[in-house]
This record gives sequence, C-alpha cells and structure tokens, in this order.
Amino acid sequence: MRWALLLLVGCAPSPEQSAPEAVWLPLGATAAPLPGELEVAVAGGILGGSFDFTITGANAGDEVVVVRSASGLGPGPCIAALGGQCLDIAGPVRVHTTLWTDADGFGEAVTRAPSERDLLGVELCFQAAVQRGFAGTLSELSEPSCIVLDRDLDGDGVGDTIDPCPDDPEDACVVEEWIFGDYDGGPTVFDPTVHYDGDISCGETCGDFGLSPIGARWVCNHWDGGAGEGCSPANHGEWSDEWCTEQILDGLYVPGGNPACGNEGRLRDFLDGVGNDPYTWHAIECQCE
Repeated sequence: MRWALLLLVGCAPSPEQSAPEAVWLPLGATAAPLPGELEVAVAGGILGGSFDFTITGANAGDEVVVVRSASGLGPGPCIAALGGQCLDIAGPVRVHTTLWTDADGFGEAVTRAPSERDLLGVELCFQAAVQRGFAGTLSELSEPSCIVLDRDLDGDGVGDTIDPCPDDPEDACVVEEWIFGDYDGGPTVFDPTVHYDGDISCGETCGDFGLSPIGARWVCNHWDGGAGEGCSPANHGEWSDEWCTEQILDGLYVPGGNPACGNEGRLRDFLDGVGNDPYTWHAIECQCE
C-alpha cells in the first residue's frame, strides 16, 4: 500500500510551531486487516526536549502518520482518503511525524519539542492513522493521546508539574523553599487533623522567615482522615498531581493536569497580596526565597 500526503501551507495560526496541514491522497489500496487496535502513546513534552512516540497494533511495515492539534479533543476534520472518517482532535490539524512499523507492527519515533517559553502549559493532542482499503474504507485511527508541555528547571528529566522539588535535581528540598500558609496569623505547622481555610498572604508567610514569595500551590488537607480529590492520609500536606494541580513556580504559572482550584487568578491573590482559601480538602503552601 502506498499513499501520499499533500501538505498545505498558509493554515490558520496555532499556538505551536508552524507546520503544514495534512490531507491524505490515496495512491493505492490494501485490505490487509490490522492485527490489533491501533494505538499511539506519547511521552516527554519538556520544552526544548523531545516527544517520544510509540505505535502498537499495526501491521508489519505499515506507514503510520501521526497528526497533532493544539486545539484539544473534539470533532476534527473528516478525511475522504480515510473513508470519510473524522479525526477526534479539533482543527487545525497538522502532520507531526511519519514512521514505519517493524515485523511485529511496533513503531517508535522521537521528535523535537518546541522551546518557546510562552507554550508552557499548552496541551497538544496526537492521533495516528493507517490508510487501508479501496477509497480508504478500511483505514484505522487510533484514540487520541494528549500531553501538556512542561518545563524542567533543574534538568533532572522530570517535568516541574510532577517534580516535588522543581529547582533541585537531587529532590532534597529544604523547608524554607515551600512553607505552609500562615493560617494562624504566624508560622503554622501543618496538622493533618485541622481544617484550614480563610485568608492567606504568601508575603506574610515567607516574611516570617525573612524570605520573599515567588510561588504558591495547593496541598492536600483531607482533615477527616478520608480520601477524595486526589488526597488521602498518604499525602497529607503534599501537592497532588491529580487535583488542584495548578502552581506558580518561581513566578511562572504551571496549570498541571487538573487545575480545579481556581486556576492562576486565585493563586496570584495569595502571591501578590491576600487570597482566600474556601476549599475543604486543600490548603495553601507558599514558595519562598
């Protein structure tokens, strides 16, 4: 089976590096069935680093095209050469890479990730396609795979949104870097049995130790001993990568995978003045220097 890609330039602008939009043009056809469900997985996504793609569920020697979108999941363009199937990533959609599978229908590719700082936190979604059959009627699409662009300040290979010590490659954070909010009107030692809420200033919290505020984040405060919203007794007083993942790190907002506690604006209130914590299962921690 052979087919070609027509690359169209002059597409609508996108908050990612420019790349041509893709339209499939059939040159031939094959009806060979796929041995399994076509899947694409993507890892990496560190600014200035790489994307690491893995393809499974294809035939030996298949040509697989991976396309991307910076517009998230949603109804995408319908491709006549793929039998009229519609992508599950919203347009504009652009070709990211093409790869060929091995004798086991397995394929890998490594591509460059963008380095522009203003792309931090942008979600990119990818989908793989194999064209098959007369007029593409047997073509196969993978489910989308999405990744949020992250940074790695300390160069330890772990994105800052999941790195417990984003500025320490040894992950040996000292207590002065992240200090629990000044809920008691002075230095407050986190107690997992206490429900913390109310007004907090990171300026005052850091100032208690002669430091200045540069960041803020939510930590788990499931004070009743239960579990929910990414919190449990196992991570009392710690940041969770499942819920309320937004952080301001070294002055820069990083949303994480589930920014459920008010996004950047509420965190900026704590950092720049006085903010209000209205939540039941989370409390504020301040980054100081």
